[in-house]
Amino acid sequence: MKSSLLMFLILLLSTSATLPASETDACFTPANYPLPAIVEACTVLLKQPGLVPDDKFHIHIVRGNALYRQDDLNPAIADFTAAIALRPKAKDGWKYRAIAYALHGDIALAEKDDRAALAIDPDDAVILAHSCSVHAGLKQFDAAMADCSKSISINPRNSTVFDARALIYAEKGDYPSAIKDYDTALSINPRNAFALLSRSIAKRHIGDTAGREADLAAARKLDPAIEKSLGP
Repeated sequence: MKSSLLMFLILLLSTSATLPASETDACFTPANYPLPAIVEACTVLLKQPGLVPDDKFHIHIVRGNALYRQDDLNPAIADFTAAIALRPKAKDGWKYRAIAYALHGDIALAEKDDRAALAIDPDDAVILAHSCSVHAGLKQFDAAMADCSKSISINPRNSTVFDARALIYAEKGDYPSAIKDYDTALSINPRNAFALLSRSIAKRHIGDTAGREADLAAARKLDPAIEKSLGP
């Protein structure tokens, strides 16, 4: 399922400068730094001699994540591909390249990488959740349902996976089950405007006009532009 919330921001970064050690730390403690600083620090580190493969793997993963989060997808995919070449039996290269491929619109390639990641770790709830969305994007609803359900069994506190499974139920015409999953998603995250909007649509299909109007009003209150998320 392709994201509709991309930033569409591509930053042109200089890689020729040498950063102080405190700034190159951005590549190893990325949570503490803005995305451009992470990309620059990792780029400088990759030029250093004597790096062992595990360090190179980590740097490519961190830089790739920073790049795809700023919608610089082709370089991100290149970083994850380099990471896979360094450690093909590590799940993270496959896992994150699948996400980048999906954001790029290459759903079939994303599905292939999700399968490779799950072959390494079949119980990773994040990979399963992403695989669920990818299968749904390919209209493979039974496979999507299986992945979402397994992800939920491992991590029952991720509201977005309940959202995803609810959408699959709705695609299959099982609106009561969709509503039940939206109920659960909203019990985890009551400010989930998309779940409220989607539940309002499911309630319309079962003839619950009052419930539909209440959910739609609540969704609009949280996000006045929420209906634009459904597209034209």
